[in-house]
Amino acid sequence: MDQETEKLIQLFIRLHRKQLETNIRSVDHKTSESRVLYLLKKSNSRGLKVSDLSVALRVTSPFVTQQVNLLEEKGLIQRQRDAKDGRVVRIHLTEEGWVAAEEIEQNIYSIFSGLTAYLGKEDSDKLAELLTKALNYIEEQFMDKMRGKA
Repeated sequence: MDQETEKLIQLFIRLHRKQLETNIRSVDHKTSESRVLYLLKKSNSRGLKVSDLSVALRVTSPFVTQQVNLLEEKGLIQRQRDAKDGRVVRIHLTEEGWVAAEEIEQNIYSIFSGLTAYLGKEDSDKLAELLTKALNYIEEQFMDKMRGKA
């Protein structure tokens, strides 16, 4: 394996570990739960369907349902029938869920505003561009494997 590839692998592993450590240390929720709460907060009061969360998180609906069940047991979210279409169930934050989502959002903002200040505008833009390019490549490879093209 060449040095550049090994370096990228190690950096991505370190980045992932730091992200998990930061979430565990600052918030009492798993990363997957934090992501659901964060997205529900961003949806404001309209709530989201399981399928909406699945698309936004890029995971399967059964995985989202499992997270929703756990968060509902903890009293952080509630399911409500849509007022316009009773067949549709939307997921909303409870008051306790809203408080948790606020903490998560503030934690995320604090970390990334600090990183932006540390890197400066030019390097922050460059990092965003490179991460977007890397993620697009990785997602494309993953989708090709899922379709049996690899």
